[in-house]
Amino acid sequence: MNLRSEDRSILKDWFLYLKLIITGLAKIPSFSRNLYRGVRMNLATKYQNGETVIWWAFSSCTTTKEVLKQDAFCGSKGERTIFEINCYSGKDVREYSKFPSESEVLLIAATQFRVVSNVNKGDGLIVIQLEETEPKYPLIEKGSMKRPIHVPKTVQPTDIPLEPVFDASSRNPEIVRQIKRTQFRSKVVIEGQRLNREDMRDVVENVIIKKQCPQIQIRDAEMTIESISELGRGIRESTTVNEVDLCGSRLSSNDISHLVGELSIPQTHTVEQWKCCGLTRMKTLDGGPLKVLNLAKNNIDDDGVNHIVGLLRLKRTLIELYLNDNQIGDAGVEKLATALSHPAAALQKLYLQDNKRITDRSVKSLTEMFEKSQSLNTLWLLNCGLTDNGKQELSEAAGLKRGFYLNIERFAY
Repeated sequence: MNLRSEDRSILKDWFLYLKLIITGLAKIPSFSRNLYRGVRMNLATKYQNGETVIWWAFSSCTTTKEVLKQDAFCGSKGERTIFEINCYSGKDVREYSKFPSESEVLLIAATQFRVVSNVNKGDGLIVIQLEETEPKYPLIEKGSMKRPIHVPKTVQPTDIPLEPVFDASSRNPEIVRQIKRTQFRSKVVIEGQRLNREDMRDVVENVIIKKQCPQIQIRDAEMTIESISELGRGIRESTTVNEVDLCGSRLSSNDISHLVGELSIPQTHTVEQWKCCGLTRMKTLDGGPLKVLNLAKNNIDDDGVNHIVGLLRLKRTLIELYLNDNQIGDAGVEKLATALSHPAAALQKLYLQDNKRITDRSVKSLTEMFEKSQSLNTLWLLNCGLTDNGKQELSEAAGLKRGFYLNIERFAY
Protein backbone atom coordinates (compact mmCIF):
# COMPACT_ATOMS: atom_id res chain seq x y z
CA MET A 1 0.00 0.00 0.00
CA ASN A 2 2.98 2.32 0.53
CA LEU A 3 3.54 2.44 -3.22
CA ARG A 4 0.03 3.86 -3.68
CA SER A 5 0.51 6.64 -1.15
CA GLU A 6 0.64 10.28 -2.23
CA ASP A 7 3.25 10.85 0.50
CA ARG A 8 6.39 9.84 -1.36
CA SER A 9 8.61 10.29 1.72
CA ILE A 10 7.52 6.89 3.05
CA LEU A 11 9.02 5.24 -0.03
CA LYS A 12 12.66 5.80 0.97
CA ASP A 13 13.22 2.10 1.67
CA TRP A 14 11.98 1.35 -1.84
CA PHE A 15 13.95 3.94 -3.79
CA LEU A 16 16.67 1.63 -5.11
CA TYR A 17 14.11 -0.97 -6.20
CA LEU A 18 12.00 1.70 -7.89
CA LYS A 19 15.04 3.12 -9.66
CA LEU A 20 15.91 -0.33 -10.98
CA ILE A 21 12.37 -0.90 -12.30
CA ILE A 22 12.04 2.58 -13.81
CA THR A 23 15.48 2.36 -15.45
CA GLY A 24 14.47 -0.93 -17.04
CA LEU A 25 11.12 0.41 -18.24
CA ALA A 26 12.85 3.47 -19.69
CA LYS A 27 14.53 1.18 -22.21
CA ILE A 28 11.13 0.12 -23.57
CA PRO A 29 9.82 2.70 -26.09
CA SER A 30 6.69 4.52 -24.97
CA PHE A 31 3.69 4.31 -27.24
CA SER A 32 0.33 6.04 -27.57
CA ARG A 33 -2.99 4.24 -27.84
CA ASN A 34 -6.20 3.42 -25.96
CA LEU A 35 -5.83 1.10 -22.97
CA TYR A 36 -8.25 -0.57 -20.57
CA ARG A 37 -8.10 -1.30 -16.85
CA GLY A 38 -10.81 -2.77 -14.65
CA VAL A 39 -11.58 -3.18 -10.95
CA ARG A 40 -14.35 -5.02 -9.12
CA MET A 41 -15.88 -1.99 -7.38
CA ASN A 42 -17.90 1.14 -8.14
CA LEU A 43 -15.52 4.11 -8.38
CA ALA A 44 -17.98 6.55 -9.96
CA THR A 45 -17.89 9.01 -7.04
CA LYS A 46 -14.09 9.23 -7.07
CA TYR A 47 -13.81 10.37 -10.70
CA GLN A 48 -15.71 13.55 -11.59
CA ASN A 49 -15.73 14.97 -15.13
CA GLY A 50 -12.95 17.49 -15.71
CA GLU A 51 -10.99 16.54 -12.60
CA THR A 52 -7.27 15.81 -12.65
CA VAL A 53 -6.30 12.53 -10.98
CA ILE A 54 -2.97 10.84 -10.35
CA TRP A 55 -2.34 7.10 -10.21
CA TRP A 56 0.56 6.79 -7.81
CA ALA A 57 1.14 3.07 -8.29
CA PHE A 58 2.39 1.16 -11.32
CA SER A 59 -0.82 0.22 -13.14
CA SER A 60 -1.31 -2.88 -15.26
CA CYS A 61 -3.58 -2.29 -18.26
CA THR A 62 -4.52 -4.16 -21.42
CA THR A 63 -5.01 -3.23 -25.06
CA THR A 64 -7.98 -5.59 -25.35
CA LYS A 65 -11.24 -4.97 -23.53
CA GLU A 66 -12.18 -8.65 -23.83
CA VAL A 67 -9.46 -9.53 -21.31
CA LEU A 68 -11.35 -7.64 -18.59
CA LYS A 69 -14.41 -9.86 -19.01
CA GLN A 70 -12.48 -12.83 -17.66
CA ASP A 71 -13.33 -13.80 -14.08
CA ALA A 72 -9.71 -13.25 -13.06
CA PHE A 73 -10.19 -9.55 -13.79
CA CYS A 74 -13.54 -7.70 -13.83
CA GLY A 75 -15.84 -10.43 -14.99
CA SER A 76 -19.20 -9.55 -16.49
CA LYS A 77 -21.41 -9.38 -13.40
CA GLY A 78 -21.66 -7.34 -10.24
CA GLU A 79 -20.17 -3.94 -9.43
CA ARG A 80 -17.22 -3.12 -11.63
CA THR A 81 -15.47 -0.09 -13.13
CA ILE A 82 -13.72 -0.11 -16.50
CA PHE A 83 -11.27 2.67 -17.33
CA GLU A 84 -10.80 3.58 -21.00
CA ILE A 85 -7.44 5.33 -21.06
CA ASN A 86 -6.01 7.50 -23.82
CA CYS A 87 -2.31 7.52 -22.95
CA TYR A 88 1.03 8.34 -24.57
CA SER A 89 3.51 6.81 -22.11
CA GLY A 90 2.40 3.18 -21.86
CA LYS A 91 5.08 0.48 -21.81
CA ASP A 92 4.24 -2.62 -23.85
CA VAL A 93 5.48 -5.50 -21.69
CA ARG A 94 3.90 -8.39 -23.59
CA GLU A 95 7.29 -9.72 -24.66
CA TYR A 96 8.40 -9.86 -21.02
CA SER A 97 5.18 -11.20 -19.51
CA LYS A 98 4.40 -14.76 -18.46
CA PHE A 99 0.91 -14.20 -19.89
CA PRO A 100 1.34 -12.56 -23.34
CA SER A 101 -2.30 -13.29 -24.23
CA GLU A 102 -3.36 -10.63 -21.70
CA SER A 103 -1.84 -7.91 -23.94
CA GLU A 104 -0.42 -6.15 -20.89
CA VAL A 105 0.74 -2.53 -20.96
CA LEU A 106 2.24 -0.94 -17.86
CA LEU A 107 1.66 2.66 -16.79
CA ILE A 108 4.48 4.20 -14.76
CA ALA A 109 3.82 5.28 -11.17
CA ALA A 110 2.62 8.90 -10.77
CA THR A 111 0.88 9.11 -14.13
CA GLN A 112 -1.56 12.02 -14.34
CA PHE A 113 -4.96 11.97 -16.09
CA ARG A 114 -7.93 14.20 -16.84
CA VAL A 115 -11.38 12.65 -16.38
CA VAL A 116 -13.16 12.92 -19.75
CA SER A 117 -16.41 11.12 -18.92
CA ASN A 118 -18.05 9.01 -16.24
CA VAL A 119 -20.97 6.88 -17.42
CA ASN A 120 -23.20 4.40 -15.60
CA LYS A 121 -23.95 1.65 -18.14
CA GLY A 122 -26.32 -0.21 -15.87
CA ASP A 123 -26.06 -3.78 -14.57
CA GLY A 124 -23.32 -2.63 -12.17
CA LEU A 125 -20.96 -1.37 -14.88
CA ILE A 126 -19.29 2.06 -14.69
CA VAL A 127 -17.17 3.23 -17.65
CA ILE A 128 -14.74 6.09 -16.99
CA GLN A 129 -12.72 7.69 -19.80
CA LEU A 130 -9.32 9.13 -18.88
CA GLU A 131 -6.83 11.14 -20.92
CA GLU A 132 -3.17 11.28 -19.90
CA THR A 133 -1.89 14.80 -19.24
CA GLU A 134 1.50 16.24 -18.39
CA PRO A 135 1.85 17.47 -14.76
CA LYS A 136 2.95 21.04 -14.20
CA TYR A 137 5.83 19.78 -12.07
CA PRO A 138 7.51 16.34 -12.18
CA LEU A 139 5.81 13.93 -9.78
CA ILE A 140 8.48 11.26 -10.03
CA GLU A 141 11.91 11.05 -11.63
CA LYS A 142 11.38 8.77 -14.61
CA GLY A 143 14.96 8.22 -15.64
CA SER A 144 15.63 8.81 -19.34
CA MET A 145 11.99 8.52 -20.41
CA LYS A 146 11.07 11.52 -22.52
CA ARG A 147 7.99 13.61 -22.09
CA PRO A 148 6.16 15.01 -25.13
CA ILE A 149 7.79 18.11 -26.52
CA HIS A 150 5.32 20.79 -27.53
CA VAL A 151 5.80 23.60 -30.02
CA PRO A 152 3.55 26.51 -28.97
CA LYS A 153 1.01 27.84 -31.41
CA THR A 154 2.05 31.01 -33.15
CA VAL A 155 -0.43 33.84 -33.45
CA GLN A 156 -1.26 34.34 -37.11
CA PRO A 157 -2.91 37.36 -38.76
CA THR A 158 -6.61 36.87 -39.40
CA ASP A 159 -6.32 37.53 -43.12
CA ILE A 160 -4.07 34.56 -43.98
CA PRO A 161 -5.58 32.78 -47.03
CA LEU A 162 -6.57 29.12 -46.86
CA GLU A 163 -3.98 28.23 -49.49
CA PRO A 164 -0.86 30.16 -48.40
CA VAL A 165 2.11 30.70 -50.70
CA PHE A 166 5.45 29.76 -49.14
CA ASP A 167 8.91 31.05 -49.89
CA ALA A 168 10.77 27.83 -50.70
CA SER A 169 14.05 29.29 -49.46
CA SER A 170 12.70 30.19 -46.02
CA ARG A 171 12.74 28.18 -42.81
CA ASN A 172 10.26 28.38 -39.97
CA PRO A 173 12.51 29.43 -37.05
CA GLU A 174 10.22 27.76 -34.49
CA ILE A 175 10.58 24.44 -36.31
CA VAL A 176 14.37 24.84 -36.42
CA ARG A 177 14.49 25.51 -32.67
CA GLN A 178 12.22 22.58 -31.96
CA ILE A 179 14.36 20.16 -33.95
CA LYS A 180 17.41 21.15 -31.91
CA ARG A 181 15.55 20.59 -28.64
CA THR A 182 14.06 17.23 -29.61
CA GLN A 183 15.36 14.25 -27.64
CA PHE A 184 16.06 10.81 -29.06
CA ARG A 185 12.87 8.69 -29.40
CA SER A 186 10.63 11.35 -27.84
CA LYS A 187 7.14 12.29 -28.96
CA VAL A 188 7.11 15.50 -31.00
CA VAL A 189 4.08 17.79 -31.02
CA ILE A 190 3.99 20.66 -33.54
CA GLU A 191 0.94 22.91 -33.37
CA GLY A 192 -0.23 25.84 -35.45
CA GLN A 193 2.86 26.04 -37.65
CA ARG A 194 3.39 26.63 -41.36
CA LEU A 195 5.63 24.04 -42.96
CA ASN A 196 7.01 24.25 -46.48
CA ARG A 197 8.98 21.49 -48.16
CA GLU A 198 12.29 22.49 -46.57
CA ASP A 199 10.75 22.67 -43.10
CA MET A 200 9.27 19.21 -43.48
CA ARG A 201 12.50 17.83 -44.89
CA ASP A 202 14.26 19.06 -41.75
CA VAL A 203 11.63 17.34 -39.60
CA VAL A 204 11.97 14.11 -41.59
CA GLU A 205 15.75 13.94 -41.63
CA ASN A 206 16.46 15.18 -38.10
CA VAL A 207 13.43 14.01 -36.13
CA ILE A 208 11.83 11.03 -37.88
CA ILE A 209 14.99 9.39 -39.24
CA LYS A 210 17.93 10.56 -37.14
CA LYS A 211 16.22 10.75 -33.74
CA GLN A 212 13.85 7.85 -34.44
CA CYS A 213 10.83 9.60 -32.94
CA PRO A 214 7.96 7.07 -32.84
CA GLN A 215 5.08 9.56 -32.57
CA ILE A 216 4.67 12.59 -34.82
CA GLN A 217 1.84 15.01 -34.07
CA ILE A 218 1.43 17.93 -36.49
CA ARG A 219 -1.89 19.59 -35.64
CA ASP A 220 -3.63 22.70 -36.98
CA ALA A 221 -0.79 23.11 -39.46
CA GLU A 222 -0.57 24.64 -42.93
CA MET A 223 1.30 22.44 -45.38
CA THR A 224 1.98 22.44 -49.11
CA ILE A 225 1.54 19.37 -51.29
CA GLU A 226 5.33 19.15 -51.44
CA SER A 227 5.66 19.14 -47.66
CA ILE A 228 2.93 16.49 -47.35
CA SER A 229 4.76 14.26 -49.84
CA GLU A 230 7.98 14.84 -47.91
CA LEU A 231 6.26 13.70 -44.71
CA GLY A 232 4.99 10.57 -46.45
CA ARG A 233 8.50 9.76 -47.62
CA GLY A 234 9.83 10.17 -44.10
CA ILE A 235 7.23 7.83 -42.62
CA ARG A 236 7.95 5.26 -45.34
CA GLU A 237 11.70 5.38 -44.74
CA SER A 238 11.38 5.13 -40.96
CA THR A 239 11.44 1.84 -39.05
CA THR A 240 10.18 3.40 -35.80
CA VAL A 241 7.23 5.73 -36.56
CA ASN A 242 4.06 4.02 -35.36
CA GLU A 243 1.71 6.98 -34.87
CA VAL A 244 1.03 10.04 -37.03
CA ASP A 245 -1.48 12.72 -36.02
CA LEU A 246 -2.43 15.34 -38.66
CA CYS A 247 -5.65 16.49 -37.00
CA GLY A 248 -7.02 19.87 -38.10
CA SER A 249 -4.42 20.51 -40.80
CA ARG A 250 -6.85 21.40 -43.64
CA LEU A 251 -5.93 18.33 -45.67
CA SER A 252 -7.99 17.83 -48.82
CA SER A 253 -8.58 14.58 -50.69
CA ASN A 254 -5.87 15.67 -53.13
CA ASP A 255 -3.44 16.12 -50.23
CA ILE A 256 -4.32 12.64 -48.98
CA SER A 257 -3.57 11.19 -52.41
CA HIS A 258 0.00 12.51 -52.19
CA LEU A 259 0.48 11.26 -48.63
CA VAL A 260 -0.88 7.80 -49.43
CA GLY A 261 1.07 7.69 -52.68
CA GLU A 262 4.32 7.91 -50.74
CA LEU A 263 3.22 5.50 -48.02
CA SER A 264 2.17 2.93 -50.62
CA ILE A 265 5.66 2.52 -52.07
CA PRO A 266 7.07 -0.77 -50.67
CA GLN A 267 10.30 -0.27 -48.76
CA THR A 268 12.35 -2.54 -46.50
CA HIS A 269 15.47 -1.95 -44.43
CA THR A 270 18.20 -4.41 -43.49
CA VAL A 271 19.63 -3.72 -40.04
CA GLU A 272 22.12 -5.42 -37.74
CA GLN A 273 20.36 -7.63 -35.18
CA TRP A 274 23.44 -8.78 -33.26
CA LYS A 275 27.19 -9.05 -33.64
CA CYS A 276 29.47 -11.40 -31.71
CA CYS A 277 32.85 -13.11 -32.21
CA GLY A 278 33.16 -11.85 -35.75
CA LEU A 279 29.68 -13.05 -36.70
CA THR A 280 26.87 -10.67 -37.63
CA ARG A 281 23.18 -11.45 -37.93
CA MET A 282 21.03 -9.11 -40.02
CA LYS A 283 17.26 -8.76 -40.11
CA THR A 284 14.84 -7.10 -42.51
CA LEU A 285 12.30 -4.53 -41.33
CA ASP A 286 9.41 -3.00 -43.25
CA GLY A 287 9.44 0.76 -43.62
CA GLY A 288 6.69 2.84 -42.05
CA PRO A 289 5.30 0.41 -39.41
CA LEU A 290 2.33 2.72 -38.90
CA LYS A 291 -0.22 1.62 -36.27
CA VAL A 292 -2.27 4.78 -35.62
CA LEU A 293 -3.23 7.44 -38.19
CA ASN A 294 -5.26 10.49 -37.15
CA LEU A 295 -6.78 12.47 -40.06
CA ALA A 296 -9.63 14.01 -38.05
CA LYS A 297 -10.99 17.54 -38.61
CA ASN A 298 -9.78 17.92 -42.19
CA ASN A 299 -11.53 18.29 -45.56
CA ILE A 300 -11.49 14.67 -46.72
CA ASP A 301 -14.47 13.59 -48.84
CA ASP A 302 -15.48 10.31 -50.49
CA ASP A 303 -12.76 10.67 -53.13
CA GLY A 304 -10.18 10.85 -50.36
CA VAL A 305 -11.57 7.64 -48.89
CA ASN A 306 -10.57 5.87 -52.13
CA HIS A 307 -6.92 6.59 -51.34
CA ILE A 308 -7.31 5.65 -47.67
CA VAL A 309 -8.87 2.30 -48.61
CA GLY A 310 -5.83 1.60 -50.77
CA LEU A 311 -3.61 2.32 -47.78
CA LEU A 312 -5.61 -0.08 -45.60
CA ARG A 313 -4.99 -2.86 -48.09
CA LEU A 314 -1.25 -2.24 -48.09
CA LYS A 315 -0.54 -1.31 -44.45
CA ARG A 316 -1.48 -4.36 -42.39
CA THR A 317 0.15 -2.74 -39.36
CA LEU A 318 -2.49 0.04 -39.27
CA ILE A 319 -5.00 -0.76 -36.51
CA GLU A 320 -6.49 2.64 -35.57
CA LEU A 321 -7.84 5.20 -38.04
CA TYR A 322 -9.41 8.55 -37.13
CA LEU A 323 -11.54 10.11 -39.89
CA ASN A 324 -13.99 11.99 -37.68
CA ASP A 325 -15.21 15.50 -38.54
CA ASN A 326 -14.51 15.38 -42.27
CA GLN A 327 -16.76 15.51 -45.36
CA ILE A 328 -17.24 11.75 -45.73
CA GLY A 329 -20.63 10.53 -46.94
CA ASP A 330 -22.42 7.28 -47.70
CA ALA A 331 -20.27 6.44 -50.73
CA GLY A 332 -17.14 6.72 -48.60
CA VAL A 333 -18.64 4.56 -45.86
CA GLU A 334 -19.51 1.88 -48.42
CA LYS A 335 -15.91 1.82 -49.65
CA LEU A 336 -14.59 1.51 -46.11
CA ALA A 337 -17.12 -1.21 -45.26
CA THR A 338 -16.16 -3.22 -48.34
CA ALA A 339 -12.46 -2.98 -47.53
CA LEU A 340 -12.97 -3.97 -43.89
CA SER A 341 -15.14 -6.94 -44.86
CA HIS A 342 -12.17 -8.55 -46.58
CA PRO A 343 -10.71 -11.50 -44.61
CA ALA A 344 -7.24 -9.96 -44.74
CA ALA A 345 -8.32 -6.59 -43.30
CA ALA A 346 -6.38 -5.64 -40.15
CA LEU A 347 -7.95 -2.37 -38.92
CA GLN A 348 -9.41 -2.68 -35.41
CA LYS A 349 -10.72 0.79 -34.57
CA LEU A 350 -12.45 3.27 -36.91
CA TYR A 351 -13.70 6.72 -35.88
CA LEU A 352 -16.26 8.37 -38.18
CA GLN A 353 -18.16 10.62 -35.77
CA ASP A 354 -19.19 14.16 -36.82
CA ASN A 355 -19.40 13.31 -40.53
CA LYS A 356 -22.81 14.87 -41.18
CA ARG A 357 -23.10 13.37 -44.69
CA ILE A 358 -23.38 9.82 -43.37
CA THR A 359 -27.09 8.89 -43.54
CA ASP A 360 -29.31 5.82 -43.32
CA ARG A 361 -28.06 4.81 -46.78
CA SER A 362 -24.95 3.54 -44.99
CA VAL A 363 -26.89 1.18 -42.72
CA LYS A 364 -26.93 -1.75 -45.17
CA SER A 365 -23.21 -1.68 -45.94
CA LEU A 366 -22.32 -1.27 -42.26
CA THR A 367 -24.53 -4.14 -41.05
CA GLU A 368 -23.01 -6.38 -43.72
CA MET A 369 -19.57 -5.32 -42.53
CA PHE A 370 -20.48 -6.25 -38.94
CA GLU A 371 -21.17 -9.79 -40.15
CA LYS A 372 -18.06 -10.20 -42.31
CA SER A 373 -15.28 -8.19 -40.66
CA GLN A 374 -12.86 -10.30 -38.66
CA SER A 375 -10.68 -7.47 -37.35
CA LEU A 376 -12.79 -4.38 -36.59
CA ASN A 377 -13.92 -4.20 -32.97
CA THR A 378 -14.65 -0.47 -32.49
CA LEU A 379 -16.72 1.98 -34.56
CA TRP A 380 -17.75 5.53 -33.63
CA LEU A 381 -20.68 7.16 -35.46
CA LEU A 382 -21.73 9.97 -33.11
CA ASN A 383 -23.32 13.14 -34.56
CA CYS A 384 -23.77 11.88 -38.10
CA GLY A 385 -26.85 12.23 -40.32
CA LEU A 386 -28.49 8.99 -39.20
CA THR A 387 -32.15 8.84 -38.17
CA ASP A 388 -33.32 7.16 -34.97
CA ASN A 389 -34.44 4.14 -37.01
CA GLY A 390 -31.05 3.88 -38.66
CA LYS A 391 -29.27 4.13 -35.32
CA GLN A 392 -31.50 1.47 -33.83
CA GLU A 393 -30.89 -0.93 -36.72
CA LEU A 394 -27.14 -0.48 -36.47
CA SER A 395 -27.22 -0.90 -32.69
CA GLU A 396 -29.12 -4.18 -32.98
CA ALA A 397 -26.76 -5.49 -35.65
CA ALA A 398 -23.68 -4.53 -33.63
CA GLY A 399 -25.16 -6.21 -30.57
CA LEU A 400 -25.02 -9.54 -32.37
CA LYS A 401 -21.26 -9.25 -32.87
CA ARG A 402 -19.37 -10.44 -29.83
CA GLY A 403 -16.86 -7.97 -28.41
CA PHE A 404 -17.90 -5.19 -30.79
CA TYR A 405 -18.03 -1.61 -29.48
CA LEU A 406 -20.40 0.74 -31.36
CA ASN A 407 -20.68 4.35 -30.20
CA ILE A 408 -23.62 5.79 -32.08
CA GLU A 409 -25.30 7.96 -29.46
CA ARG A 410 -23.86 9.75 -26.49
CA PHE A 411 -23.15 6.39 -24.92
CA ALA A 412 -21.85 3.18 -26.44
CA TYR A 413 -24.06 0.18 -27.13
